[in-house]
Order: sequence, then C-alpha cells, then structure tokens
Amino acid sequence: SHSSSEIKKLFNDSTYFKNFNKKNAVSTDVGLFSNKLITSPEGLYKFYKLYLYKCQHLLKIIHQDQSNKADTLFIQRIDNLSNNLCKVIDLCEMVRSLHPNEQYVNMANQIYDEMFEFMNILNTDIILYNNLNRVMKNKDRLNLDEEETIVGQILLDDFNKSGLFMNDDKIKDQFITISSQISQLGQEFVISGQEPPFDEQNNDSIWEVSLEQLKKSLPETVYDNLPMKKTNYLFKNPDKIKLNKNNFFLLYQINKYSSNEELRKKTWAYMNMSNGDQISKLSTLLKLRLRLANLLNEKNFNSYQLKNKLIGNSDNVKLLLTNLVKDFKPEATKELAVLADDKTSKVNAWDKEYLQQKNLKLNCVPQLKLNLGSVMSELFYLLSKLYSLKFVVKPMSAKETWCESVRKVEIYDTKTDKIKGLLYLDLFHRDYKTPNASHFTVTTSKKLNDQEIVYEKEDINATCIISDNVQLPIIVINTSIYDPNSISKSDMDTIFHEMGHAMHSILSLTKLQNCSGTRCVADFVELPSILMELFSSDPKVLANVIGGENTDIKLPKENFKALEMIQQIKLSLLDYKFHQATKESDLDEEKLITTYHNLEKEVDILPDTVTNWFGKFGHLFGYGSSYYTYILDRIIAIKIYEKLFSKNPYNSVSGELLKDNLLKYGGSRSPWECLADVFDNKELIKGDKKAIEYI
Repeated sequence: SHSSSEIKKLFNDSTYFKNFNKKNAVSTDVGLFSNKLITSPEGLYKFYKLYLYKCQHLLKIIHQDQSNKADTLFIQRIDNLSNNLCKVIDLCEMVRSLHPNEQYVNMANQIYDEMFEFMNILNTDIILYNNLNRVMKNKDRLNLDEEETIVGQILLDDFNKSGLFMNDDKIKDQFITISSQISQLGQEFVISGQEPPFDEQNNDSIWEVSLEQLKKSLPETVYDNLPMKKTNYLFKNPDKIKLNKNNFFLLYQINKYSSNEELRKKTWAYMNMSNGDQISKLSTLLKLRLRLANLLNEKNFNSYQLKNKLIGNSDNVKLLLTNLVKDFKPEATKELAVLADDKTSKVNAWDKEYLQQKNLKLNCVPQLKLNLGSVMSELFYLLSKLYSLKFVVKPMSAKETWCESVRKVEIYDTKTDKIKGLLYLDLFHRDYKTPNASHFTVTTSKKLNDQEIVYEKEDINATCIISDNVQLPIIVINTSIYDPNSISKSDMDTIFHEMGHAMHSILSLTKLQNCSGTRCVADFVELPSILMELFSSDPKVLANVIGGENTDIKLPKENFKALEMIQQIKLSLLDYKFHQATKESDLDEEKLITTYHNLEKEVDILPDTVTNWFGKFGHLFGYGSSYYTYILDRIIAIKIYEKLFSKNPYNSVSGELLKDNLLKYGGSRSPWECLADVFDNKELIKGDKKAIEYI
C-alpha cells in the first residue's frame, strides 16, 4: 500500500503519475481491462460474438434438458446466462459513455443494440417463462435457497413486464404496444425537456422591459455587464428593450440582482416555464401508464410499480412523505426567516436568489480548500478502517485503459490479503465523455459454479478475474474534475457518493449475479452511496482532508438543508399524485397543472402557483412512481449514521456490522431484514406501517 503523501501525488500530480506508470507498467499483450481480445473496436466485436455464442449455447442446454436436475439447476443456469449478457452490455455501456475513441463508441453502440435484440428474444421466450413458473411454484420441493427464490422472483417479474403471462394474444399485443409507446414517448419527454420554453418563431419569445426600470433596480456593475444587444428597435423606442425569454443567463441575472419584485417574478416565471408540448407529452405518457396498469388489473400505476419495492405500497409512500412535510416544514420556515432578514412580507419562490445574494451573513461562508489527492487519501484511509480493506494504485500499460489519466486501484482484504476487486477511477473532465457522475459495474462479484469455472478457465479472453472460484468485481467511477489541486466540497461529496456504490459492489458476495451489489430493489440502491455522503460532511473526516491534526477548522454551514429536503419531498409528492390517478380524465393537461399548483399551495414553502415547471422534470419518466427513493434512502442513511458513526466515523466495529448485516447481501436478502439487524429491531422485518413510521 502507499503512504498518504504518495497517494496525494498520484492523484494531484499528472507528471508524477505518468512517471509512476512508465517506470512500473509491465508491457503485456493485453487490451482494455486486461482483456486479450479488446485491443481494437473489431476486438470488442469479437469479444461480444464470443459471449453471444456462450449465451446461445446455454440457452440450448436450458431448452433441451429434460433430466430430473433441470428444474433444480434452472435459476442457476439462467443467472449464468444473465452474467454473460451483462459482461457485454455493461462493458459497452461504459465504453459508449467514457471512451474518447469514436470508433470504439460506435462499435459499443452497435453491440449494445444487437445484444438488446437477443435480450428481447429471451424476454419473450415462452419455454423459459413456463419453466420458471413451474420452478417457482415448486420452490419448496426443489429446496431453492433464499437467494435463488429472490432471483427467481426478479426474473419472473421481468418476464411479466413483457406480457408473457397473458393468455389472450389481443391483450398481450396491446401490452407490448403500450410498453413500447411509453418507452419512446418517455425518451422524447426527457430530451425535449431541455428545449427553450418559448417559440422563437413568434412574439411569445420576446419580452419588452422598461430600460429605466431595469437600470434603477440593478446594481450598476451588474447592469453594465448585462449581455444585451442594442437592436434597431431600441433606438426607435428608447424607453423599452426587447429581451429574449429564452436567454436564461440574462433572466437569471435580473432575478438574482433586481430590487424590483415584479421584474424578479417575471424573469423567474420565464425561466421555469416548460415548452408548450411538454405537458401534452406528459399527459399522454401518464395515461399510457394508467392503461398499462389497468391491463394488469391494477387500479393505478403506483400499485403496479411499487409491489416488490422496499416501501411496499402507495399508502406507505403517502405516509412517509406527509410525515416528512410535518417534520421539515418548521425548520424550513425558520430558514426562510433567516433568508428574508429585512423582508417583512412572505418570501416567494422568485425572491430566494435575490435575498440569498443580499444576505451578508449567508455570504460570509468560508470556502474549503480541497485537493483531489487529500480527498482520495482520506477516503482510502476511512474505508480501510471501516471494512478492513487495502487500496493499492497499480500501473497500467496504455492498452489496458481508455485514457492515460485513469487510475487503477486494486482492493485487498487485509484480514486474508486476498484481492476483493478492481477499481478504475476516471475522475477528470474530458470532452466527449458523459459529464454526469456515474458508477459502472463492468463485472459483478459472484461465486462461480462448476460449469462457469470450466467456461472461464478455458477462455483466456474473458473480462473476468477469478480468485478462489469467485468472479471479482470490476468497477469504474466517473466524475468531471477540472483541476485536482482545487476541487469543491460538492466534488468531494460526489466522489464519496460514487464510492458508496462501488463498496456495495466490492463487499457483496452472492452466488448469483442478479442480486449482487447494486442489483437490489430500486428504492434501496442509493442507501450505501448517500451514507458515504454523510461521511464526507463529518467534521472529523473534513478536518483530516483539510489540515491533518488541526481540527480547529471553520467548516461551512449548510444553510438550507430543510428547504432542500422540502423541495425533494414536493417532487416526490408530485410523482406520487400523478401516478395515483385512477381515471384518464384526471390526467388531462389542465388537471395536471391544477394538481401541481394545489400541491405547491398545500406544502406552502416557496410555492409555485404560476408556472408549469413540472414539464422539465425528466425524472417523472425515469423514476415513474419511485422518486421518493432518494428521500427514503437519505432518511434511513441519516438514522444509520447517527446510530453507528456519529461519535466516531472510523469505528471498525460499526463498519463490520454494516458490512455483515447489509452490504454483503447486495439484493439477496429482504432489505427490511437487513435494516432490522442494523438497528437491532426485529419489528422492522415486516416492512409495514410501523416500520415506515420508525424510519
């Protein structure tokens, strides 16, 4: 392992890192992730073809096996098939998101599409479906263990989403058609949400504002630097100026600095309006989802979507969110009072930015001086204490990586000195890679069964590292840091968050890949990552990052935690209400706007009663019925942190408890059972109303 000072140099000093690679890298005949095939885009295609053949061969065995053991081995075989599929699809997802070579990206896109065609064939394979149904009905006789039962149910749910359970072909075709329409329209809704709200082709996009009003209400330095083009129109009518309502930078400057409330309200409204078509698209999308739920004999989309989730049902979602409004509203009201300072009337949504920049007390927050090397050094130290791990930065040959700035880290268990997994850290900003922070599981952790061991040992080209008959996880973390010697607290939070996902993958050990690491119920998956964010804001951890032994450091105060939580609760309530509708008429465009405004009035914290902003809320498609996930996992994470780590964030006993009762299971155990053990409260196992209230 490395000293703290060496880790800092390896992440802060690009020249030092290049020399480290040059001196120590062993030049071997390998490609991407040490895969002998992937030395070119064509090699990536060969790799895909090899694994496609493996999948087809396995499928043939499953179809043809009529022996007594066929049902006993069925879930294991399907999981093997899924493992081979994911090795290709997950690798291609990472390549098309991060690889700087356009030919690699194009090849990854092509493979992704071809592999999905094969997956669609599997998802509509009636033989697999009937066999799985039979196996699950006879699970007790077949002595399936808990992991196999959970994975069997996951696979059955996936098949049911393809409509295979329907005997009526007409209804089945309807189901598949609606599912396809939802997917297509949802993508359009997300993409067009970024379009300007006003149509440039007509006068709707122009706002005539009094020049005198503007000049009077803005600080001189702000006014002089406004990017306004003096058009001919201005000379004809010197009292007014035409502003484009789609010029968000200009609108934001006015909203932030203008002392004229009417101007602030208008600019805020223009910035928060959705493109006209968005509400229409959303209305159609929500109606299609309701039809889909009705086809499955469910009264609304919430009851269809929340069946196998941690939260249990829509009543529990409502209970959670309404209780949280009561909990956070008093504190949010106090935060508004601090924000208002000298403003006696009610604080409106369009006042927030203006009041925030005016309030000198809020603006005297010290900025933390952080660098990437110190953050990584502290992160490795923290995780080594909590989970008995060792982090070793390893040199790489140029062919093993997709970019020379990527750091490779091997992770070892210090108790056994055995390797646990590989981490590739792509932390620096680069054009043409996804700007969104992300975590890619190139391969999952899983125990290999006899058949797989034979396969993998025969195949020297596999993107798979085997240790003690365990397939080791290969994880990629992506962030967009510009300067390693000057990073923000937000950058640090992001790195800790993504490392939380990585630890979930590294520390989980299941025999089936379908429930490994982050492959757990959707409303539990963010828990380990949000928990790691809490470590990143712990004063003891921050003090170590900033000044070593000097703990007398003024840490930045987070001024609007309750307001931010209320905003997330409002979004979750909106998602809940839209998907709780039982009649299509309640999802007409005007009704959606009314529902939105009524919700804002009910919560009554910075209410928006003038715009149709929710047309920009793309997560209504991606999270449909599940946006509460973020809040639920944050509340649970805070409770875990208070119980286990608030006194000592480096507590190894607490770390082992968390690992042994929650992280190691991935998705192979009921989340409520995991939480019951973490909190030492057996009542939580039921996951009922009492459990929600406890959380």
